[in-house]
Amino acid sequence: MKKREQLSKWAVGVLGVVCLVLLVNLVRGFKQARAGTSGAISPAAVAARKTQARSEAPAGVGGLSRYDPELNLELLKKLQSRPLSPLGRDPFAFESPSPPRPAASAAPQGPAPAPPAPPPPPPLKAMGYADMPGGVREAYVSYEDQVYSVQEGDTIASKFKVLKVSPTQVEVEDASSKEKLKLPIAP
Repeated sequence: MKKREQLSKWAVGVLGVVCLVLLVNLVRGFKQARAGTSGAISPAAVAARKTQARSEAPAGVGGLSRYDPELNLELLKKLQSRPLSPLGRDPFAFESPSPPRPAASAAPQGPAPAPPAPPPPPPLKAMGYADMPGGVREAYVSYEDQVYSVQEGDTIASKFKVLKVSPTQVEVEDASSKEKLKLPIAP
């Protein structure tokens, strides 16, 4: 117990001496810095230092070479002396281009014929699909208020043949007209 108390007294003493040395060093440094500057600097001295710095600055484009020693001032002067290429448009004008004018024809035409009516939507609707064991996909298709569970190659109500089942669509073929229909599967 006594050794511990003696050891802690020695540690406190050593730390006190270290703090004292650091404090003396700080005061000495402060005094030296204060002795180096004799009061405030006059505005005339500031102006004299600025003119001296300007005269010592290297020649070049605004003294840029002092910031980057690898700056090629001759190349910079050459590039700055080149004229700018003319712009074909105003980069700040955001106008939409004018639509092309139709060619003038000799005889005025009558009203354009109406486009043909789109075909009626197919009576089928893909409801979804499922991956069955063995890697076979099964699709669920509604036709005339009935839901059919079909795979590739099956027929729906003897009118439509299922060609392909994918996660996004079911492709069927109308048996009578041989028209292929792609039925998207609703997400």
